[in-house]
Amino acid sequence: MKRNISLLLFATAAWLFVGCNNFLDKSPDSELNVDIDSEEKIAELLTGAYPEASYIPFLEPRTDNVEERVNGVHSRLNESMFFWEDYDQEDLDTPLNYWNACYKGIAQANKALELLSRYPKSERVKAL
Repeated sequence: MKRNISLLLFATAAWLFVGCNNFLDKSPDSELNVDIDSEEKIAELLTGAYPEASYIPFLEPRTDNVEERVNGVHSRLNESMFFWEDYDQEDLDTPLNYWNACYKGIAQANKALELLSRYPKSERVKAL
């Protein structure tokens, strides 16, 4: 019985460490398939990498500035954030929307780094 368990654990570990290699080597598909042919355009790409979503509407209810409101009108987002519950809607100013915007910014920054590696290392490129 111990031999079977050891063999099963070894096989599982081997599958986990070897099986994902090809999957992880692939570059993700990018939505940034635009022609960027100058250092100025790369600079604009980097400037646009900051998320355009706001985190204040869903983080403020989690601070000590807020108390539970028994009477009155409140939104589902505020209630969920106050009680530290998950909120899976992708409305404006929600955690999911904010994280998606952050990951889009990371993708833009990665694309800019990829493009910068093709340019000669001038002072302008080093500054970016």
